[in-house]
Parts: sequence; structure tokens; C-alpha cells
Amino acid sequence: MPVPVIEKSPSLTKVLEVISGLKAHAKDTLPIIGVIISPFSLPVMQIGFEAYLNLLYEDEEHFWILMQKNEEFSVSWANAQIKAGATAICYFDPVSSPTCIPPDLYKKTGYVVAKRTIPRINGPTATHMASGLVLPILPDLAETGTFGEGARFLMVIPKGKYRQGDTGEPGSY
Repeated sequence: MPVPVIEKSPSLTKVLEVISGLKAHAKDTLPIIGVIISPFSLPVMQIGFEAYLNLLYEDEEHFWILMQKNEEFSVSWANAQIKAGATAICYFDPVSSPTCIPPDLYKKTGYVVAKRTIPRINGPTATHMASGLVLPILPDLAETGTFGEGARFLMVIPKGKYRQGDTGEPGSY
């Protein structure tokens, strides 16, 4: 699978044009946040979740080949957005969440990928786990070089702080 060439992709160059336009309009009054799907989470879109989990668990050699290609693209894509005017990059990495894979597997895979990728991005990053858990791997995330973390923490809403009909339990609101 060849790594996409950003300059030859109409959809990617359009995103860069939008970032440049936002930067020209906002100047430095508002931050412009670019986004990449982490090299580790991108395979869900490339080959599907089930096929990716099979690759992750059963074919280490091809997993690391794919990670190398994805890292190359992700770094190029992030840096193109920074060059176009993005203030920072959201490193979107939901598969690294303990909601998707065990923390020990993250430490051997997604963590390694993040440690190799994030320092090569020419601007600050904030890692985001979508709606996945993050607390069990938070110390590891801090070691990746990311500037921050955005995630949904599962919590019980205190009684009286929820809408009518909600019980206050997770999933009821």
C-alpha cells in the first residue's frame, strides 16, 4: 500500500487551503487545531476494525510495516497542517484507549508508535481518545511528548444534577 502524497490529493489540499484561509482571517486571535488520526488508529479506516485487530494480535511483522508507512504519512500530514497555519494538532488515537485494547498491548504498540510520531510533528499536539477511557494509560501518554489529553471520563452524575428521567448512572443521560 503506497503512502498518499498530500500534494496530489484534492481532498487533503482542500483541507490545507481551509486552514490557510482560517489563519488569514483569524490571524493570531484564535487557535486553529488541525487533526490527524494516529498511525496506530488509522488502520481501522484502512482495513476495518476486525481485520486490524487480527493483524495486531496475529501478524507482528506486517503490523510494524503498516505502522512505518502510517507514521510517514501522519507526520507529513500533521506538518503540512502546521505549515498551512494550524496552531496545534489533535493526535486522534481512540484505538490506544483501554476501551479498545489492554494497557499492556498499548505499551508495546500504540505507545511505541506515538513516541516515534509525536516528536516529529513541528508543533504542539493534544492526544484524544474519542469516548474511550484514558486513566489507566495517562502516565504513558505523558511520556509520548504530547502537550495534553482530551477524553471522556466515565462518571456517575450526582443526584439532582441530571435531566428529568435520567437516573444519574452512566448511559442513562
